[in-house]
Amino acid sequence: MDETTTTLADVAGGVGARISWEREIVVERATVAEEDVRYPAVVAGEGACPPEDCGGRWGYRLFRAALADPRHEEHEHLVRWAGLTSAAELDPKRFELAAVRRAVLTIA
Repeated sequence: MDETTTTLADVAGGVGARISWEREIVVERATVAEEDVRYPAVVAGEGACPPEDCGGRWGYRLFRAALADPRHEEHEHLVRWAGLTSAAELDPKRFELAAVRRAVLTIA
């Protein structure tokens, strides 16, 4: 599909639809667009975004497990790979709404 002309309604199909790619998007409610609001608009979220090339949902799960266990054989390698100075820098539960909104509007 042409991303310049395809709308969320074209791919999601409506309220309750789920889209799964690198992230899962749940369409919870549809509203009429407001003239003074920039779209797409992120209204909520949860959890930190996985780093690029971590292996999708399953790879991210393994990545988090290795970072959480200093004895894991991949622990130190993955800390360096992720550009962290320590595993404590990654909080998988952190969601920064303002940063996500800026990122989405940058690519929109």
